[in-house]
Amino acid sequence: MKTLNFYEKALQIRLSVICICASIFFANTTNAQVGNVIWEDNFNSLNTNIWQPDIGDGCDIGLCGWGNQELQSYQSDNVYIADVPGEPGNKALVLEARQENAGSRAFTSGKVTTDKRLSIHYGLVEVRVRVPNLQQGLWPAAWLLGTANITWPGKGEIDMMEMGFSQAARNQQQEPSSTVNNYVGANAFFSTPDGGVGNIAYDVDYNQPYVAATPLNDRFVTYRIYWEPTQLRFTVVDNGNEYDLYTNPLPINPDGVTSAFSKPFYMLLNLAVGGTLPGVTSNGGITAPLPGKMYVDYVRVSEWNGHGSVEFDYGQLTPENGRFGVFTDDTSINNQLNLGVDGEVYAWGGTVQEGNIPPYEGNNVIAWNTVNANSWFGGGVVSLNGKDMSNYVENGSLKFRIKIPADVSFRIGITDNYTNEEYIEFPAGQTKYGLVRNGEWGQVEIPLEDYTGLLAFQNINYLFTIVSVDGALPSNTFQFAIDDIVWDDGNATTPVVSSITVSPSNNTITDGESLQFSASALDQFGNPINTSFSWSASSGSITSNGLFTANGDGNITITASSNGINGTTSINVLPLPTGTAIPAIIEAEDYNEGGEGVGYHDLTAGNTGGAYRNEDVDIENTGDASGAYNVGWIDATEWLEYTVNATANTGLYDFAFRVASPNGNGRFHMELDGTDVTGTLVVPNTGSWQNYIDVTAEDINVTQGTHSIRLVFEASGLNINYFEAVEASNTSTGSCTQTAANGDYSVQISTDSSNPTLTFIPERSGVGSPTAILYYSTNPNATFPGYMVTPNTPFSINASQGETVYLYYTYSVPEGGERNTSNDRQSFVVGNCGNNSSRMVLSSDKAVRQSIKVYPNPIKSKLVVNFTKLDSYHSLSIYDVHGKMVDSFNVDGMQSLTIDTNQYPKGFYFIDVKGPAGHEVVKVVK
Repeated sequence: MKTLNFYEKALQIRLSVICICASIFFANTTNAQVGNVIWEDNFNSLNTNIWQPDIGDGCDIGLCGWGNQELQSYQSDNVYIADVPGEPGNKALVLEARQENAGSRAFTSGKVTTDKRLSIHYGLVEVRVRVPNLQQGLWPAAWLLGTANITWPGKGEIDMMEMGFSQAARNQQQEPSSTVNNYVGANAFFSTPDGGVGNIAYDVDYNQPYVAATPLNDRFVTYRIYWEPTQLRFTVVDNGNEYDLYTNPLPINPDGVTSAFSKPFYMLLNLAVGGTLPGVTSNGGITAPLPGKMYVDYVRVSEWNGHGSVEFDYGQLTPENGRFGVFTDDTSINNQLNLGVDGEVYAWGGTVQEGNIPPYEGNNVIAWNTVNANSWFGGGVVSLNGKDMSNYVENGSLKFRIKIPADVSFRIGITDNYTNEEYIEFPAGQTKYGLVRNGEWGQVEIPLEDYTGLLAFQNINYLFTIVSVDGALPSNTFQFAIDDIVWDDGNATTPVVSSITVSPSNNTITDGESLQFSASALDQFGNPINTSFSWSASSGSITSNGLFTANGDGNITITASSNGINGTTSINVLPLPTGTAIPAIIEAEDYNEGGEGVGYHDLTAGNTGGAYRNEDVDIENTGDASGAYNVGWIDATEWLEYTVNATANTGLYDFAFRVASPNGNGRFHMELDGTDVTGTLVVPNTGSWQNYIDVTAEDINVTQGTHSIRLVFEASGLNINYFEAVEASNTSTGSCTQTAANGDYSVQISTDSSNPTLTFIPERSGVGSPTAILYYSTNPNATFPGYMVTPNTPFSINASQGETVYLYYTYSVPEGGERNTSNDRQSFVVGNCGNNSSRMVLSSDKAVRQSIKVYPNPIKSKLVVNFTKLDSYHSLSIYDVHGKMVDSFNVDGMQSLTIDTNQYPKGFYFIDVKGPAGHEVVKVVK
């Protein structure tokens, strides 16, 4: 029987295609945004420091036809820069397919790659591409491969765009009427736990290729991926409209089957001739007109949701030396492979599964059970980026511990990144390299010079492999384990712990709270050293893993010890606050004790106002009618924190914040125990820094007991005097309606706590058809799952009485494409349906709110204002959310005013009335 190396076995695995069998929901990131451009190439010239032409037909690396039965040989002459037809002054990269002989191939074409030159890790990646007439047999692609030095599909593959699909492939994707030139798709490949290949395009319900009304050839179209640590979204932008290529983004789990997409990738651009995707595998099947030119106008990488990076010359390696830990916990080492970062443990081809043999040392072990009797098995520890181990060849050795039945033969191997591999055989029952074959833990030390043959130690791939011996396959399944794998160069002085650093340092917590500490150690040479730590605390309790829990206040010393060396840090524990009982008025200046990072966060040193407290919070004597002080000079990201004791039986509160703003720029929100419960509250223009109003957030759920309230300031431009918490008394019955900020739809909310429902109601024709997706959660910081809903039909949600539900929608619009309102989320309390909204009242006398009545709210085309007292007001003005006046009226002697709002854009407005009765502002939405 032929002996297969692990590369060939990986190629066999490629023949299996496995679909994703789990439902995938759209987890759109709140406040999603595009940041700065990190890197781009506009192809005014060909930068060979980044782009390298790929040459040949793949046969030289054992992949004839590039593994896809392609018919071309890639040549450097087919890659060049040229003017873009119809776009004077613009140049592009050209990949040209020609009917000409190259070796045994009848066609040539162009392909470029950034392998070892540039890698991309997250961000918005986009390419502007123009393809030729593809009919039939051309296969253009813009795609990425993982930089990890492991075989496909383990490294991952991201296909941003592919065209040229055969009719059979288009039929399978339920697009039989499409043509090869107006159909484009995307895909992602990854390993599955059983050693197969997962690809997301295989699920026809999840995959939604774009079928353009106008053929896509001979014109430019932009293709994008939105890539962040939690998800990967594929889109195409055609004539200014953006379309998703899957029903929802692909979720990324760094510990699951999609973990490959948590690591960097490099890019490839190519125009193939023939192959499995077009379904043309013979020269005579090519009918596309040749030559055919694929133009790439630019490649651009931008930040996306704060994520995104590129790295140049990422393949450069630094020689290792000393003791290098491949898989060890307690052995003293100079450097190590960090699993999950630059290394992984892989089981090959589903031949083994996780076992339960305890570690030889430390807390971790590679423990496996074989799956089948009389069958091969294998796996190992790989360096994802390669390691330069050239310093280990002369005197070095590979050391490890192994526990394996005495009657099992196996081989221990090393591979490099040039397809070379070497093995040492351990026959059943034989003592070799120190291993005593008694089935218990044994020590093995193999001199590296015994790995004869062609191994490029300057770029090692698998630092350790174990595999069966052909011709001596085990007759039964069995368990085995490997631990404490170390490369030793034979020249290192034994490193010992010399110093220990404990972090975090100088923290402050409250009595009863916990804080996780960690420690790191250096050896006598100043290098990091791997060791275990013992933990102790002068008060309170601390676990063996460094989790400290306070039990009493004061300054506490935390100590980490190893091999007689100690490292310490201190923590200040504050007494447990009892909290202000609410309902109550809480003065802004009475934030929690504890200083910066505990009771407040302030960006400037010193108290600018000089009043009340000698800290960095800026406090001054207030000009308001009530209260002694106010907090001012507020900057964005600053916050104040208060401890409260909620006593109301209902658990629902209305909060009124006493604030002033001379320009209407003030923005803030309130967090309860770390969760935003109000959304952004807007302070309108009050005329001066000392002219105060109430901004109210209603129906906030605060259960009985002690809580933390934090006021987080999102923008400068306001002062705050105090805030008042009162028990909510106005509860709705039946149902209520909220309107989206953009006016596209409204949401009808039921108050039936046993079966709460939401109903999506289009506010203009065509909204929500064919797509309306509800995203909701009771945790505003969670990833919201998505649910398909039908407009005007109630949808039951999973939430309980008194819980606050946060929601938004993705929906179709009649002008084409989709919108979503993730940046303008709505919320309500189950069983009450009152939304957490902001309302502005220009008087501390709440009775004045009864002086006018404004309806309907939300507005349709008319707004009616009724004055309950004659001659109570003289003027009425209407402002938008930016403080700009959009209308004004003289209302002297009026009992009612009807306002035509047809000319107002959809959004929020403030109705501002003034007169002898006072000054009142009411918020409405159109």
